[in-house]
Amino acid sequence: MRLYGTRKVRACIPATWHADPPEVPNRAARRKAAWSPAPKPQAWHMSPLLSHTTALSLMREHWGDGAFRRSTRATLPPETLRREGLDILLDPATRSDATIHALVSRKEHARACDGMQAHLATRPFPAGGLVLPPPRAGGFHGLGPDARLCSPEVVFIQVAAALSLPELVQLGMELCGTYSVRPSDGSLVQHAPMTTPARLGFFVERCSWLRGSAAARRALAHIVANSASPMETILYLLLCLPIRLGGYGLPQVELNPQLIVPTRTRAITSKRTVFPDVYFRASKLSVEYESDKHHLTSEEYARDSHRRTVLSHMGIHVLTVSRAELFDAGLLDATAHAIAREIGHRLRRLDEGWRSRRRALRKILLNPYRPELTSDVEGISNAHLNRDLIETSYVADQWGNIITLEEARVLGINLPSTGEPIEAEQLEAQFLDSLD
Repeated sequence: MRLYGTRKVRACIPATWHADPPEVPNRAARRKAAWSPAPKPQAWHMSPLLSHTTALSLMREHWGDGAFRRSTRATLPPETLRREGLDILLDPATRSDATIHALVSRKEHARACDGMQAHLATRPFPAGGLVLPPPRAGGFHGLGPDARLCSPEVVFIQVAAALSLPELVQLGMELCGTYSVRPSDGSLVQHAPMTTPARLGFFVERCSWLRGSAAARRALAHIVANSASPMETILYLLLCLPIRLGGYGLPQVELNPQLIVPTRTRAITSKRTVFPDVYFRASKLSVEYESDKHHLTSEEYARDSHRRTVLSHMGIHVLTVSRAELFDAGLLDATAHAIAREIGHRLRRLDEGWRSRRRALRKILLNPYRPELTSDVEGISNAHLNRDLIETSYVADQWGNIITLEEARVLGINLPSTGEPIEAEQLEAQFLDSLD
């Protein structure tokens, strides 16, 4: 019997099969290969793996210096924490945190001693869970090229248990934004975002064994990317956080989205794209924050003014919020109601319970002791505060606090001396009456 097409079929077989056909494993060999353990995760046995607030401070300090690398495979922390190489972080003149935090994978080495805290992490972090310094850099803060940091996503989960929900959302927006505040000198640094809300969500699900993952998951619902400054983040949180957290519950917005300039508007500008600060796309409303701190030159101030002109020419209604309005609860309340009317959003009835939550939220966000807000507070404390404490609400809601005259003097606010400090309950009652 003759088979036709044998030469054609043989021509389709790879040449290496003609002389030596590949060995096909039997069923037992295939079963063994299928159940073989995965490759052991990579472990950094010698280099320290810094975590928690220590890693966060170093990322804030150095993220704008260059392109950081990420680990490309699952990684275990080192078995033990060595003090060698960490002396510069333990130096009181250079340290930015009271305790140096790091991870170890052996339980017997997870302890605190000599200003260092070793946390236990026995499971590997996913690929991308570690941050490495740029190839040509000397390492983080002089630690050398072998030092490793937990990634922004892992740090977000690690510190979640120690922060309130508004503080955690504020941190998440900084990590997903284009700015950071250097701990060494308090300067604002612009750079590419450290992460995105999607990456935060991925690591929250993959690292659900970490303490703080539940709190991080709750905060994810309120994080928006591309914030360009701390004050833009605070403005968004005050306007858009839900009522139960002390915000106004406005619909979530876009921060600094890229809008294409239409042809009819290009007659007044050479730009092809424009980036509004806080943008309600459905209502074509842009809320612009005016700050003297982050606009260092007259050219930048003129650039922002030109951007508002371009947005208006594009048919986008522009509302401007100054830092005086942001720090004054009464003025911001009027602005929030104006935004709600513009976008067709009906604000819920804001009762006394909400006012208490708003004071707590403003106390968290507008804390005058934070380095990124120091100059804002100094610039407004003497110029904008009304000196008459009894007849105004500025003392009660300047930062969300009910404060005495002595506390006001500690903050550097020039006030007339009346002898005895005013009781907090009296100020709170006057504050609530002023809002009605």
